[in-house]
Amino acid sequence: AGAALILFATLSRDADPIARPAAVTHSIAVLPFTDMSEAQDQGYFADGMAEEILNRLTRSGGLRVIARTSSFVFRGQAADIREIAETLGVSHVLEGSVRRSGDRVRITAQLIAASDNAHVWSDTFDRELGDLFAVQDEIAASVASALQIQLATTPTVGRPPASAEAYEKYLQGRFFHNRRGPGDTRLGMSHFQQAVELDPL
Repeated sequence: AGAALILFATLSRDADPIARPAAVTHSIAVLPFTDMSEAQDQGYFADGMAEEILNRLTRSGGLRVIARTSSFVFRGQAADIREIAETLGVSHVLEGSVRRSGDRVRITAQLIAASDNAHVWSDTFDRELGDLFAVQDEIAASVASALQIQLATTPTVGRPPASAEAYEKYLQGRFFHNRRGPGDTRLGMSHFQQAVELDPL
């Protein structure tokens, strides 16, 4: 439960990339969301949103979801959606952006069909930080509905952290854990530990 169980799920997640599979009818790549915040210091937050939505989409047996290690390779690249889809072997791509100001966040997401670059679904959400888990579920459900598939009803691991601060520490920890640069593992574990201390249950 809480930050401790979410931390366990993060550390035990399979990180093996899926390289250039053949496209199937229902397949998707979730690209890293763009940080649109004024200070450009919310990269960890944008990554966390995209990863959580990706994890929710994997709960559908009728949708093949490309691993983050493959889709996040396109971070900051100006590649065409069709090129990305062809490289990853998917029929659809989900991209988005995050703009945060204090305890308010604006999340924009759009689902694009690779065949013709058409927008299948898009929406913008203006919410408080405490509503983020509901937004992640809503975006995943909207994508599944647009693709005419059903998300599994199996609940996500644990419960949301009790505080926005604990969740933010968790996202920062996961950001450094995934980046794996010099000193990142130590930084990641430090943030994870702070998350657990803020929300031990």
